Amino acid sequence: MDTVWMLLPWCVAVVGIGYLGVVNFHLRKDAQRLHQHDERLALAVHGAEDGLWEWDVGTSEVYYAPRFKEMLGFTDAELPSVFSSFESRLHPEDKDRMYHNLQEHFERKGPFDAQYRLRTKVGDYRWFQARGQASWGADGRPLRVAGSIRDITEIKEEESQLRKGVSVLASAISQITTSVAQFAGSTTETATSVQETAVTMAQVKQMATATGQKAKELSANAQQTAWVSQTGEQSVQEVQRDMRRLREQMEMISQSVTRLSEQSQTIEAMISLINDVAEQSNLLSVNAAIEAAKAGEYGKGFSVVAKEIQGLAGRSKQAAAHVRQTLSDIQKATAETRHVTAQGVAAATSGVQRSVEAGDAIHILAQNITESTDTIVQITSGSIQQLRGIEHVTLALDNIRNASIQSVNGIQQIERAAQDLQQLGHTLTRLLRLS
Repeated sequence: MDTVWMLLPWCVAVVGIGYLGVVNFHLRKDAQRLHQHDERLALAVHGAEDGLWEWDVGTSEVYYAPRFKEMLGFTDAELPSVFSSFESRLHPEDKDRMYHNLQEHFERKGPFDAQYRLRTKVGDYRWFQARGQASWGADGRPLRVAGSIRDITEIKEEESQLRKGVSVLASAISQITTSVAQFAGSTTETATSVQETAVTMAQVKQMATATGQKAKELSANAQQTAWVSQTGEQSVQEVQRDMRRLREQMEMISQSVTRLSEQSQTIEAMISLINDVAEQSNLLSVNAAIEAAKAGEYGKGFSVVAKEIQGLAGRSKQAAAHVRQTLSDIQKATAETRHVTAQGVAAATSGVQRSVEAGDAIHILAQNITESTDTIVQITSGSIQQLRGIEHVTLALDNIRNASIQSVNGIQQIERAAQDLQQLGHTLTRLLRLS
């Protein structure tokens, strides 16, 4: 029993030593695992290019990791581990926003996320993205805040360039939208004008068709008039020939009347001679009767002859007087015929002259009508060509109207696309402002 009590301390010591060995072994394992964890954390932080920091709110002591200091251009020994080292390098324009974000984090206990600019060792400012999380005490006050920062200067510069690009894009889209709207209005007005022009051209086409029809009718009438004028010219020429023949006949009648007048004068002279003979015969018969009376019985036969001669002389005288009266009537009629014939010749001569003048006028008229007919034919041909041209113009206007309608539809699509781009530009601008 005494031996047991003597060996008990040694056993306890052995067990204690063994236990300590085991504990030491586990401590070494834990230290090794902790070292490996620290190495992995350091490698992860270095690989992520983030700078770690930790701030004791109560003491204002701050832990700046070497990477944090390196990002500002300092070595590990150059930047003091106090809050003022950070605060003094914060950009004046970013202080209020940073403190506001930090106060909001303390009050709402949500994740801390802020962007601000810090002055580097060389004096320029760089943008950083800070993220962290605070821990609070039982009274709800923040105790510590730990987090990291990341250099986002290049991202900010790209955002600035992008913001400028978005601004230029928004301005361009606005101008495009305005131009497209104006062009759409102009195209709509053009389409309306084309529609009105098409209606006008349809009316002009209708009028041209009517004009062409009238021109055809006028051409037919002109051709008929030309034929009538040619016929009239031929008729005038025939009238001229008839008037010349009539004048020739009247001249022949005048000559015949003149000869008849001359013969009447000869007959009158002969009647005067017969009358003289009848008077002398009557005188002789009277003388014979006287001598027969003187002769008595012997003169009776001679007295009968004297009476017969006296009777014949009386009848001859009466016949001569009757012939003279008839000849006088013939001479009067001849004189009237000569006067009328002279008037007829003058009228025929005047008619011939006038028919010549009328023929010349009708000839000139026929030439003018022929020229007018040619002109009307040309006008008719021109009207037909004009009608064809109007049909082509109408077809072209229809094509332009259809193209204008398609242009309006396309411009409306472009306008909607420009509005969508403008909305996209506003969205990008808003997103950039939020970032």
